[in-house]
Parts: sequence; structure tokens; C-alpha cells
Amino acid sequence: MIDSLIREKRETSVTLKWDGDDAGIDMKGSRELKIPALGDFKVMNAVVMEGEEQYISVRFSDPLLPNQNLDGLIRLSANNNEMRSVIDKNEIRVYPTTHLTGTFTLTVSQGIQNILSYKMPRNFETQVTFADILPAVKMLGNGVIIPNTEQLILPFEAVSLKAVDVTIVRIYENNVDQFLQVNNLSESNELKRVGRPVIKKTIRLDNDAALDLRKTNRFALDLSKIMKAEPGAIYNVKFTFKKAYSMYRCNNDTMPASELEELKEETEDNWDDNNQNEYSYWDYYEEGYEDYDWQERDNPCSNSYYTSDKFVSRNVLASDLGIIAKMGTDGEMFFAVTDLRTTEPMSGIELQVLDYQKQIVAKAKTDNDGWAKVKPSRKPYMLIAKNGSQRGYLRLDDGSSLSLSRFDVSGEVVQKGLKGFIYGERGVWRPGDSIFAMFILDDRAAPLPKNHPISFELYNPQGQLYKRLLQNTSMNGFYSFHTSTNPDAPTGTWNAKVKVGGATFTKTIRIETVQPNRLKINLDFGVPYVKKSQGLKATLHSNWLTGATASNLRATVEASYSAATTTFPKFGDYVFDDPSRKFYSENEKIFEGELDENGNAQINANPEVGENAPGMLNANFVTKVYEPGGNYSVDRFTIPYHPFDNYIGIRTPKGDRERGMLLT
Repeated sequence: MIDSLIREKRETSVTLKWDGDDAGIDMKGSRELKIPALGDFKVMNAVVMEGEEQYISVRFSDPLLPNQNLDGLIRLSANNNEMRSVIDKNEIRVYPTTHLTGTFTLTVSQGIQNILSYKMPRNFETQVTFADILPAVKMLGNGVIIPNTEQLILPFEAVSLKAVDVTIVRIYENNVDQFLQVNNLSESNELKRVGRPVIKKTIRLDNDAALDLRKTNRFALDLSKIMKAEPGAIYNVKFTFKKAYSMYRCNNDTMPASELEELKEETEDNWDDNNQNEYSYWDYYEEGYEDYDWQERDNPCSNSYYTSDKFVSRNVLASDLGIIAKMGTDGEMFFAVTDLRTTEPMSGIELQVLDYQKQIVAKAKTDNDGWAKVKPSRKPYMLIAKNGSQRGYLRLDDGSSLSLSRFDVSGEVVQKGLKGFIYGERGVWRPGDSIFAMFILDDRAAPLPKNHPISFELYNPQGQLYKRLLQNTSMNGFYSFHTSTNPDAPTGTWNAKVKVGGATFTKTIRIETVQPNRLKINLDFGVPYVKKSQGLKATLHSNWLTGATASNLRATVEASYSAATTTFPKFGDYVFDDPSRKFYSENEKIFEGELDENGNAQINANPEVGENAPGMLNANFVTKVYEPGGNYSVDRFTIPYHPFDNYIGIRTPKGDRERGMLLT
């Protein structure tokens, strides 16, 4: 994008040059761009845009008047002149009602108005060419399992094609475990080792004469009509196409009718060969297509376009079994099996856990809730679920597990089959206080001997062992440890450790010199936020916790400011903060004096702060009221602070759903 070009009173031009020598690219050239004069309202260019929907982009020299009536002002020399137009700034997008191919004349009539209601003085006429969309086929969705109903529907999309070839390879049930050694359920490597083709036929897409095949259309292939699904088998369905099926215009090529005849089933010889190489896309070429040219790979008029990267495939498993598997750090596995059609739990499902060598390492059956637990004797690799003739498959290796990076999976780790938790009767202790610590032990996974000793150790903030206690009796798994610190013990964070059966559990113990407030303090501004232009005006009130008035006591109020996010309820999508500014503030004393006989004081201050703020601030106040003996009570209070009377926000485009990034 080139900006800051100035339109002058007469037409000017700018020359754009490029040279790829510095980047090692053998390409250079130049182009002259016209800049229209001020007041010269005209069409700059008209370009055909091909994609999911065809349209013509007509760009003008001035922004256009929104909501103006364009009926009859834009015409196309096609059989059907019905079009839909959309105005966007200085662009009009013209959408034909039918898919067009070929060259047509576009006429933009005078009378179209710019944003100042000035009409374009002259007609504009040019030739536009609509090209065919490249032939393509696409699978819809990304699932493998289809519930076992009367129909096995596989949806797909195709464009610029009269037909597609469908090849179905059956992966036999007794070979699925071998197939999953090198594939997940959606992959199709080394099919020749585990399956054979059962169907290869041509599917006609032009049976409906009213269907415009040059546009993207959705079709559905009912697999149950062309084959009988074997229970437990996985089917690889592949869609391919040939140049003869293409509707892309190439020098008036026509497609012989014989090319659309149904193909015979693939010969067995190709699959009985013990050659280690898998079949490739060359198997789908017509004779004479071996002359592949990489530079013609995107040209539908060349044989080189019709290669495997244009074809799609999908594995299909007809099953009602939905399986969830979880494994803990102790190696125990949990399975849940539900009916994909009704989501109801399925009981009595036979589960077999296999290792990588396809040997059974655990068996189980689901209970009435569809659950089952097993502990495999070796590392599991896959699961086979059986319900009559139906089968369900799931790989259990580490690489197939779902990522947990977006979930909070923190927590206590089970140590050697033991779970433990330490807690105290409060959160903070003073030096010299008694400490009543409790420890809860869960040893059901690895039972300890009766009266097994448990060690409790208390460490001071310097990491020195302060006290050790032993306990071998409990009440239903609750162990009590009673200890205390000396009155002159150091304050800070102490650590309690409980050791049992080779496992260690820890908890921090806070020893602090705590002096509670004896005065209640209230700093009231009377408003939900403060503006700099209005100053800081507040009422300070204090009274003793007993209810008596805190008369004539000395008080101080200090203020500091910190950056906050500027938001307004009606403009949640806008950013009002300046990311280029950094804000820092020091404490400032805004009041020092005595309360009156009713315990009140008025605060009036006009701080010089916020000129370099990125946006809204938080005003933080620390208020101290001193007792006659010198001790004081303290209160902290925060209120939004607006250093500006007005804000300007920018609404940025949203990024992608997963990371919030803007992709280009």
C-alpha cells in the first residue's frame, strides 16, 4: 500500500518501479499510475473477482454517496442483466445473479454520485472477462465415524466437474490393529498391506440439468447404495477426477461421452503384488499423462493439473460407539462408552486394550453407567470396543492424546500412591503462639502398615530445622501435630513438611507480628470516579471500633496513581489506551492535619498528575489516623481517576478464534 499521495488541481502520475536483484530474483519492471485531479470524478478501473461468489469491483476516484439508487446505472452485456450492487466507500461491487463465463461489456452510466452528491459527468465502458473456477472436489467435515443407520451419507463439494471417480478400499477388521500401528483413524498410509479395493466407479454430477456445475455445489454420496459395509471394517473413500471430466474451457475442448461410462472394478493384480511401494496418483492418470510439467501444475488445460494434490480421501467407520479414554499417573485407565445417536451410556461393551505388538494387556466390560477401569500390564497402544458386530477403535499412545495446554490441570501429584493435605486452624500466627497442624492421609492406592510413623518437621525462614514431631496414630486418617514458636521467633514464611512412606508434603506457615486496627476509617468522595478537572474533594471520617467518636486525632492521606484499562460499557470493542506511553507515579501527601470534634476532615487537593498517562488511572489512597499514644490505624482505598475530559478510541479487527492474532 502506498499512502500520502496528494491529489492536485490537474491530473498527475507516479511511477512504481521494482527490481529483485537484492533478493536474488530475476525480475524488474515499472508501472505508471494516474492520480486524478481534484474534482475529476470518474471510474478508475473495473476488475473481475473470482471466488466463492463472482463480482466486479468498480473503483472510483472519490468516495461514493451511500444508499443511492443504482438501478439502471450499471449494465452488463449478458443475457441476463439482473445484478446486485453494494457500495463500499469508493468501490461498487456488482454481483451477477447467475454464474458467468466469457467476455462482456460493462457500462457505468453518468449519474452516479460521489459523497458530495456530485454526479459523474461521463459514461464509462470497458470489457470484463469472467473465467471458469478451477476444477476441484472437497470433503465436508473432518470426522471418521458415521453412526450406523440405514444410510451412510458422505457429503462433498465439487466445482467445474461433470463427474468424479470414487475408489473405496476396505481395511479388513482383522487388519485394523496393524493399520493403526502406522496411522491414526483419519490417515491412509500403507493401505496395500491391510486392505483391498471393493469399488471403483464414476459418479455423474450432471444428472440435474438445472444445476450450474460451474459454481460450487454440494453433493451427497450414499455408500450403502454402492456397497455393503462389513461390520468392524474401515473404508477409505477417495475422490479423483480426470481432465475429461473438467468443465473448464480450454480452446473449445469437448468431453467424449465414452469418458463418463462407469469404470470397471480395479483389477486384483495391482493389489496382489508384494512390491513395497504404495500405489500413487499416477494410477489415476489416463494414458499419455506421464508428461508432468511442474510449471503447468495449476493449469486445468494441462494434464499436469490432475495429480494427487487435487484429490481428497476420507476414512469411514460405521459405528455407534463413542469412546473417551483417560489415564492417570498411576497407569490406571478409565473408559466411558456412549451411544453416538442418543448419547446414552452403553453397558456390557467388551473392551480390549492392546500393546504395540497387538497383544492384549487388559480386558474389561462397561457397567450400567458405560464406565470401565483397567490397569494394563504393559504400556497400552490401542483400544478395541465390541458390541455385537459393531466395533470402535481408539489409539492410546501419547501422541494421540488431546492437548491439555489450554486447560488448568494443576493440582497435587499423587506420590507413590499416597495423597496428603496439611492445614492449620488459621492462616497467620504470632511469635509464641501455639500451632495446631492437621495432616490428612489417603493411602488406599498403596496401604501403609498399621501404626506406620509419620514425621512432621517445622523449618524457620532461614531454612533451619526448628522442631520435629512423630505420630503413628490417627483418627480416620487425620493426624494431629501440636507445636509452638518462641516469643522471639523470627517472623516471615516458615515451612511445614510431613514425610510418610517415601512421600513428602509441604505447607507454608506465616509467622507475623500482627497489630489490628482499632479505628474505623472512611474516605468518601461521593462519586464513582474522580476527574482531574474537578480536583480531589473528599470527606474523611473516623471513629473507634467501640463506636466512640475519634475527636481531634491526627490524620494523613497519601495518594499514588497507577495505569488502568480505559473502558466504557457502550464501546467494549474500542481501545482507548495509548500503548506507546508508560506511566509511573510517586506517593504524594495530599492531607495532613487533625480531625474535628466529630471525627471529620475535608480534603481538597489538585494534584498535577496524568499529563503523560496512557488513559484512565487508578487513584490509590493510604489513610492513617493516629492514636494519642502514637499507634495508628491504616486504610487503603482505590477509585478510578480520569486525567482527561475526553477520550478517542480505535476499534481494531478481531483476530482468529484460537490466538487472537491477525492473519495476513
